[in-house]
Amino acid sequence: AKSGATLGLDLGLAHGQTDRSVAIEPFERLVLKEMPVLLREGAGAIFQLACQQPNASPVYRSWESQMPAGRRHLVWKNKPEKVDACLLTISCHEAVKDFAQLAEGGRYVVAAGTAVEVRDARNGELLETLSKGDSVSCVAACAGWICAGFESGTIKVWDAGTLELKSEKTNAHSAHSELITSVAFSPDGTKIVSGSQDMTINGMQAHSS
Repeated sequence: AKSGATLGLDLGLAHGQTDRSVAIEPFERLVLKEMPVLLREGAGAIFQLACQQPNASPVYRSWESQMPAGRRHLVWKNKPEKVDACLLTISCHEAVKDFAQLAEGGRYVVAAGTAVEVRDARNGELLETLSKGDSVSCVAACAGWICAGFESGTIKVWDAGTLELKSEKTNAHSAHSELITSVAFSPDGTKIVSGSQDMTINGMQAHSS
């Protein structure tokens, strides 16, 4: 989304607009929000998406001034005339059960089906899959650690910087005997508290092995 031309829509030419920076931000919002549609339908869908934007927006004015001759577009008569508050839509491969944002603000941790995923908070790009196989039920994150609870009662902890697995507690080693419903870090990030369907709450050191 560095420029509208990337997807065939020049945002710098709408109604004599010479400052492209004025239009780039709403264009990036549109691309990030509609990323699943663009990935599924291709870059050509940007014209159809642009014409559904508020009439006063730079994106709509760009579409209006550059609409390809002979191309048909469906424009809703009752479309919203306010900018959608949604900033980003991320498509995951499995059902999302939980997510957390790392302290630096640049990454999300997602519990998606059987995967613990680390994603770019700006565009949703998958950066790393930390665990795959066991069903994940919840995640938590702090400045130094990432934690995930699993349906098997297992708890796993990774270093947030290196993404290296640091500890794994199974139900045979002081974890839970049933599905873990929640995990959370203490304010200083040194301890993890977990709750389970086995009707217990456990506490552990985040860095314990």
